[in-house]
Amino acid sequence: MIRDWWLVKIMLCALVLNCPGKSIFAQAREGEARILADGEIGTEAGLGYKLPHILVGMALEKPVGTRWEAQGRVSWSPDRKYVAGGDNQTHVAGSVLWWPIPKVALIASAGYTHQWNADFVKNDWWPSAGVVLRDRWYGSPGRAYFEYSFPTGCQWGAQCVIQSSRTHGITGYQEFRLWPHWRVGIRGAWWRSAEQSNPLDPAAGRVWHNTGTAAMVVRYEFRAASVDNPY
Repeated sequence: MIRDWWLVKIMLCALVLNCPGKSIFAQAREGEARILADGEIGTEAGLGYKLPHILVGMALEKPVGTRWEAQGRVSWSPDRKYVAGGDNQTHVAGSVLWWPIPKVALIASAGYTHQWNADFVKNDWWPSAGVVLRDRWYGSPGRAYFEYSFPTGCQWGAQCVIQSSRTHGITGYQEFRLWPHWRVGIRGAWWRSAEQSNPLDPAAGRVWHNTGTAAMVVRYEFRAASVDNPY
């Protein structure tokens, strides 16, 4: 029992305080994984959600050598649909970046959304691809992401009890590291999606809409990072 208590104290010491060994709050070294806590607020009214859009989560960024980088994200949103009422959504996503030159990368991503409420459960995959640019704003390093999301999900047939909205579009996200622990960003997107129709009657077609979403993003890096060097 005493031995176990000392083990807990050592783990807490290494995690939170500046004790001998690594702390997640210590100064980040070049090439180390970056762990972040994310939060965003904005609007997704065009996709049928009530104001405001809120999302919280965690993210990981891990450089692999000088040209590759892996990213992972998990998040939760309590956004409420106008039609269905109270919703819960969990999001899991991963990305791979390849930097052929220091300031430009190609990115490929895949995300999975699980949405549920008292009336239904809906799951969606979100593959996307695009480019990432390293930039600066008044000396602060930043990144600009531009990605196209591809439509997924079934539309017709008895298996499509809830048709996929076939949402697809372009997302732009700009962030800057303004302080050693803090990044601030703005996300905007243009989307095209379809309303529900009769999945057993393809000839009836579907009604499509164009819309947009926007959000302000704040990210906390657990390890202090340089506000001069690009990342």
